[in-house]
Amino acid sequence: MQISDNEWKEMNDAMKAAFTTLTDNNKELKTRVLEVEQKLVRNPRGSYDDFGGGGGAGAIVKAISESEQFKLLQSGALKECRIPLPPGALQTKTILGPVAPGAAALQAPDRSSEIVGSAQRRMTVRGLLPSLPTDAGATQYTRLLAFTNAAAPQGGTTSPDQATEGETKAESNMTFELVTSPIVTLAHWVAASTQVLSDMPALERFINVWLTYGLALVEESNLLNGNGLQGTMQGLLSQASAFTGGATNQTKLDTLRKACTQLQLAEHVPTGIVLHPTDWEGIELQKDTTGQYLAVVLNMNGTPTAWRLPVVPTPSIASGTFLVGDFQSALVRDRQQATIEISNSHSDFFVRNLIAIRAELREGIEVHRPAGFVTGSLNYAG
Repeated sequence: MQISDNEWKEMNDAMKAAFTTLTDNNKELKTRVLEVEQKLVRNPRGSYDDFGGGGGAGAIVKAISESEQFKLLQSGALKECRIPLPPGALQTKTILGPVAPGAAALQAPDRSSEIVGSAQRRMTVRGLLPSLPTDAGATQYTRLLAFTNAAAPQGGTTSPDQATEGETKAESNMTFELVTSPIVTLAHWVAASTQVLSDMPALERFINVWLTYGLALVEESNLLNGNGLQGTMQGLLSQASAFTGGATNQTKLDTLRKACTQLQLAEHVPTGIVLHPTDWEGIELQKDTTGQYLAVVLNMNGTPTAWRLPVVPTPSIASGTFLVGDFQSALVRDRQQATIEISNSHSDFFVRNLIAIRAELREGIEVHRPAGFVTGSLNYAG
């Protein structure tokens, strides 16, 4: 393909024009840089507006006039609007120039954005119990009260020497009761200013964590100690069978082992033990006559055990009291998992720039077989 002289000329003229444009732009850039340098020399503490934008009244006016929210307000589409200002828009003076003596006080340290709270208790009672969701405000279940087992060989009662086909079979008996378990609401809230939460996001996370932790504390206490009154659950201790075995002066480990036997005699398999931490400490520190720690106290994968059962040490149970249970005999019914909600609709919070942060959960507990739990004093005296 051949290029004519005219085409060569047009291409050459275009290249010259482009080069001239680049040269002019370079000159303009140098001029603007020189202008800024001169203004800095003349007025090192001048406002941002002196340098063509970025701060001061000019930046504020520009941010408002170019805001889409402001344009909608002008057109009548909005009755109010919120316009975020660019960083530094409200700052009218720069901090440039020589550093004055004592200016180190203006240098802020690197402060962590996270808030470290106090220690939190490990919740484990809930972990022993199975759970099932519900969408109702209460649950009902049928509980077996008594079972009379009369199973026998056919005819064994009428013909002791020979069982005969066609004879009447033995009749057993069962009695039941219908139990209603309420779904209770556990909740609390705190107030905070919108400014604080906007300026310090870590505070909101901190509040959310500790509100949820507060729910877990009262949940564990209700699961164990609730008496069904004043909106509480009917907890495990109030429905458990009383400890009946033992002799005077027996050890705490003796009491726990005999409580396991009591469950086994009621046709239950014990799956866990709940104790106060000070009681568990006393058990772990027990020694034999030679000063050796007792071998029945072990740790399996970090979980303390006694008599091959996991032990839950928790301050939610009273010191001196124990609970040994077949925890599969009860069921937690979850109506609403722990939820955090935030609103300014409380009282006059809207006009005061305050918000309410609420944590709430709803659940109940069903104890299907009360005989599956045994409670009593660790210092049982017969």
